[in-house]
Amino acid sequence: LKMKSVPVKPAESKKEGEETSDSTPNFFQLSKTANGLKDTVDQESRLLKALPGKLLSKGKALAALTKVETMFKSYDKDKDGMLSRQEITNLAKGEFKFDMPKESLDMIFQAMVEDKAKGVKIADYQRLFCAIGVAREEAQDRLRKEAREKKESEIAEAKAGLQA
Repeated sequence: LKMKSVPVKPAESKKEGEETSDSTPNFFQLSKTANGLKDTVDQESRLLKALPGKLLSKGKALAALTKVETMFKSYDKDKDGMLSRQEITNLAKGEFKFDMPKESLDMIFQAMVEDKAKGVKIADYQRLFCAIGVAREEAQDRLRKEAREKKESEIAEAKAGLQA
């Protein structure tokens, strides 16, 4: 058997990444393209893996926001987008089972309601909720303090009776 010999041309000096004259890609170009495609696939894969968690978080946040808006609207009887003093008192009774003192209500209005506004806006609802909770805790603290002072005075009287 005779083998046909194919003449081999000497390699021309080329710069890295330069295309050959017959426009067939060389190993370096193919490797570069493959690595770029691999990086793109990896990046897209990471994004797709993170997507369910992000969607779940957004869904939970939207559900919480809807719950807050629904609660706000249920206490906004005059539908003006603000909670008046009476509506805040109703909110405190309904959600906290707490009778709001006038001093606390005045302080809330002073801190949260703009001049000439009718009440607390929905944007300040979370702050309002916290302020009502603080007012409730202050009222409970006053009751606990009165009970403690009463008990201390009873103990002091009993101690004085034993010493006499």
